[in-house]
Amino acid sequence: MSRRATGIFLPPPAIYLLFLALAWLLHWLWHLALPRNLWTHYFGWGLIDAGVLLMLWAGLLMLWRKTTVNPYGKPAKLLEEGPFRFSRNPIYLADSLIYCGIALLWGSLWPWLLLPVGSVAVSYAAAPARPFGLRGK
Repeated sequence: MSRRATGIFLPPPAIYLLFLALAWLLHWLWHLALPRNLWTHYFGWGLIDAGVLLMLWAGLLMLWRKTTVNPYGKPAKLLEEGPFRFSRNPIYLADSLIYCGIALLWGSLWPWLLLPVGSVAVSYAAAPARPFGLRGK
């Protein structure tokens, strides 16, 4: 991966993992439990499964169409088929589904409280280094 003008070098899944680690630390310091039952167990695993399948579908389609999977790389073409019909970046959506599934299985309030901040951090990491329309040297 290349270093960007924003200075962020982490891939988006690593950012979600950092926020899960922060949630674990906060949960260890200040326990905020959510109810856990059979429904949250099945729904949590369902979200994780859906996220993994969506990530595989998008990643394999990108490899098949010979464009980069690297979020900081230059794409060879714009994909408008498969999961890209519904989302501009289905792999980030898959990361969010997996994060939410883990949060449901965990039964803690902290991952849910950190989710908006983590989503903004991922969006910031995925943003172009320069505003649209401006050309650098």
